[in-house]
Amino acid sequence: MIEFFSLVLFSGSLFGLLLARDWWAAVRDRRVLRRAGAMLERLRGGPVAGATGAFGEPSEIVSGTTGASLYIWNPAVARALEAASVPVVVAMTVDPEGRVAAATARLR
Repeated sequence: MIEFFSLVLFSGSLFGLLLARDWWAAVRDRRVLRRAGAMLERLRGGPVAGATGAFGEPSEIVSGTTGASLYIWNPAVARALEAASVPVVVAMTVDPEGRVAAATARLR
């Protein structure tokens, strides 16, 4: 009978530890997204040089037909973002004058 209760206690503890670890990773990911969102909000409307100064050189730049460009930073390149359990991708739309029109940060 003791063996059964020991097994149940050990299994329950292991399951609880795994749930707590996943919960903490989700909390950390939300914090990273909130910080990235606040940083991107400050960059909106400013020159794209401010974004490259904060995040480093973008991983990809796609030029559109209207003169606007899409700047994409992958997590390995974006030095301003702290580590998350999944990669955080930052994308900015830059108008023809070189100002940040829209910016998003997403978990991949």
